[in-house]
Amino acid sequence: MPEQELLLLCSRTRFSGDRAARAAELVSGGPDWERLLAAAGTHAVVPLLAHVLAAVPGVPAPVVARLTEQSRAMARRGAWLTAELFRILDVLQAAGIEALVHKGPVLGREAWGDPALRPFADLDLVVADQDLPAAASALVTAGLELGGVAPGRQRQAQLVHAYEVELANRQGLVVDLHRTLVGRHLARGPRTAELFERRRTVTLDGRAVPTLGRDDTLVALCLGGTSELWNRLKYVVDIAELLQSPGGTDWPTLLERARRDGTLRMVVLGVRLGCDHAGLELPEEVAAALAGEPKVSALRRQAWGRLFTRGDVPPGYLERNRYWLAARDSAGDRIASLWLRLWTPTANDWRFVQLPDALYPLYYVVRPVRLVWHALTRWLPESLLRRG
Repeated sequence: MPEQELLLLCSRTRFSGDRAARAAELVSGGPDWERLLAAAGTHAVVPLLAHVLAAVPGVPAPVVARLTEQSRAMARRGAWLTAELFRILDVLQAAGIEALVHKGPVLGREAWGDPALRPFADLDLVVADQDLPAAASALVTAGLELGGVAPGRQRQAQLVHAYEVELANRQGLVVDLHRTLVGRHLARGPRTAELFERRRTVTLDGRAVPTLGRDDTLVALCLGGTSELWNRLKYVVDIAELLQSPGGTDWPTLLERARRDGTLRMVVLGVRLGCDHAGLELPEEVAAALAGEPKVSALRRQAWGRLFTRGDVPPGYLERNRYWLAARDSAGDRIASLWLRLWTPTANDWRFVQLPDALYPLYYVVRPVRLVWHALTRWLPESLLRRG
């Protein structure tokens, strides 16, 4: 489809030569602009599309106007969120809590070259495992609300065990506090203490902002994309732009850590997708690792195949879990993932049935019962419907 090809061509900050010529050819052919704009919104690349198409002749003025208006609105929200980010960091610092900013305007500055080109809807912060309850408390004091579960034993369990908690306020600010980069059911590492040891700063609006090390940022993007089944082009663009940004990557060290943490397959997959999009040669060390991970080819095909064929339809439970299991490095990792998924109570279980605090241990029974119930009433019919 010409709209798909045009979106892929324009979803990059480096745009010239053959790509520009091909984009001009596609524009002259009269693509379905409504479909293109809808896809750009779904894949969170509207500002990037607007930026690139501004240099392509023949784009209808109404399309340029709509893209410009949407991009400006996203830039205004991004600027507001960045100001809120500084406020949140000050609140945590006053409470004696160090936090690392992940993605958001920091990634927009470092990888995309301009935070306004990379829209984001919330703020992601990594804190030390033991600091997460105190960090959540400090943000509640600052006007945010901890949502998702009821006070009491459920909230205590969330603060102690969940890999992330979400806080929000009525002005539309959403802050995700992470104690790890992804849930334990998806990966064992990297360890949060090591993330802090390798931290660095990125200058944002004249302020030095603490963030993940460059290699850790790349790993985090690969894990995050896999967690979301690469259902947005933005996840691939993040990696493609980071790979092309100044700095360089210590591939032997990064890959050795990934092997240790059980994330090698996800990292190799993410780098492969990023290189696909950027038109880059796969780094020699990654190519060697890829040769030992034949299942990555199937995961890669699924990622690209699903990206445009499924539109904005979210992946179902069975589809997500099959993909996550296939992305695990070993049989032991897959068994551990299944065990955690089967027996670890989540907010969905707490909402499924309300138990008093004294009966909280019964949620370890509620969890498998709820999974069986949903398998029979939702996931099995969903699977049969999609096959039909």
